[in-house]
Amino acid sequence: MEKIAAEQVKNTYSGLKKIDFDKDYSYDSMTGFTLVNVTVSTDSVSKSNFSISMTLNDKENENYVGSIARPKLQNGKTESLVKVIYSDGSIGEQ
Repeated sequence: MEKIAAEQVKNTYSGLKKIDFDKDYSYDSMTGFTLVNVTVSTDSVSKSNFSISMTLNDKENENYVGSIARPKLQNGKTESLVKVIYSDGSIGEQ
């Protein structure tokens, strides 16, 4: 689920260098969505925090659906590899 979410965040904001998933999740059993806090950084922004909702059924590599205008982040797409720190502490690149 986090790999798809990381790709969606990359497809929403340009210039990302790191995506860090919080270890704590909240789950809404009525909607089936999982909410997690994410911290991202770029060359010009040391940290920007926001929450994203994910579902096991979401397999699409598209823009992050819940995106809103964030003054510190540039809308667009990050084409380069990004360091990703997953909620279990493992580190990868996407």
